[in-house]
Amino acid sequence: MVKIFCLLIPIYTEVLLDRIVAVVEGKAITLSEAEEVARIYNLPLTEAVEWLVDMEIIERKAKEMGIEVEEKEVNEEIRNWLYREGKAPEDFEKGLKEEGFRDLNNFKEHLKKKILREKVSLFLFQKEGWWNEEELKRFYLANPDKCMGEKKVEVYHIFVRGRENDSYRRAERFYRLIKNKKKEERLSEVMRLAKAYSEAPSSKEGGRIGWIGKEELVKEIEEVAFSLPLKEVSPPVAVKNGFHIIFINDIKEREKLPYEMCKEEIMKEYIKERREELLKQWIRKEKKKLGVEVKEVETLKN
Repeated sequence: MVKIFCLLIPIYTEVLLDRIVAVVEGKAITLSEAEEVARIYNLPLTEAVEWLVDMEIIERKAKEMGIEVEEKEVNEEIRNWLYREGKAPEDFEKGLKEEGFRDLNNFKEHLKKKILREKVSLFLFQKEGWWNEEELKRFYLANPDKCMGEKKVEVYHIFVRGRENDSYRRAERFYRLIKNKKKEERLSEVMRLAKAYSEAPSSKEGGRIGWIGKEELVKEIEEVAFSLPLKEVSPPVAVKNGFHIIFINDIKEREKLPYEMCKEEIMKEYIKERREELLKQWIRKEKKKLGVEVKEVETLKN
């Protein structure tokens, strides 16, 4: 009998240590649950408790609304993520513990909650009704950062084929010839050298690649092109088959686009923000109805 009692002590102690941090309609939320959420989503403990309370309310009310998430939806979301990231399923499962999840089932539980949250927010948004053009325009004017064109640079280059020392020395010489010119004379020097010596198709255009945005050039060249100041030239940039000399002739900084040019993007952003706003309002009302009790988390940890 004593032996059995001793075996039960660790289990009993663990139950005692797993304090209750919140109660939603009789459902207890424990400190260990909050600590797991805090670890996974990198949240302060108090925010993790709020996250759990919100999800408990969402899950309860979703049942009343007839909203549910099927296993196939969760699996489809995982497959889409693997495709976007170019990862193999075995690599994905290995990385879950590094992200704070216990195992694949634990990850699926959290993904299911995320999908359910999105479904409930969409339900609330659709229930509210659609918007009008004037409302979208007000949102556009109030959020200038939501409709910005990307930064672009006008790029010229000289390409020297080969990775031998001789190729590098040639590229370095072109760089010095351009660098030693006054800034207002550099473009003409780049064009002269490109037409005479560049081994790229752009040599016919004096080395002009044109206006370039992010992710339009190979990584090595893009990093240099978007870090160079106006009218500046780069030392030789190595790629797998040679060296590039990069020259930035002009820069277009990000600027606000006209409403008609980004109406579709504004609509997406408006829907996203409005759905989140409606969901938070709804959760606040439900908390008052249910009389949710939240403990002082930091006190419980001591």
